[in-house]
Amino acid sequence: MDNNNRKPQIAVVDDEPAIRKSLVRLLGAAGLQVHVYASGRDMLDACKTMHFDCVLMDLQMPGLNGFEVFEELRRADFRMPVILMTASGDPVVQKRASELGFELLLLKPLDGELLLSSIRNLVGRVALKQF
Repeated sequence: MDNNNRKPQIAVVDDEPAIRKSLVRLLGAAGLQVHVYASGRDMLDACKTMHFDCVLMDLQMPGLNGFEVFEELRRADFRMPVILMTASGDPVVQKRASELGFELLLLKPLDGELLLSSIRNLVGRVALKQF
């Protein structure tokens, strides 16, 4: 398969199995290749061999939280867009996410249409226009 027909690779990082499962279903139905990770460390390890077009990451996880994972990605010079998911509407969280450089912060429960359009805009590939 050449790059023009390659499905966008999306990493989903969330410690909650039900959220991972629902995101796999939503994003997969939209024509995206979804890779799921239960921890930030697992996703960081995968970055050594995988290229992700976008990362969808939870803030509150055991071990490294979403902010810490993001900082490690940037230190390692990975520049893919990262969307932060959180149940917290705390302005301090929103401010820190903005300062660190997350592309977007989405509040849980997620709006599926907003999520898909956000990924479409961030990845910006012609292949995404089909979903």
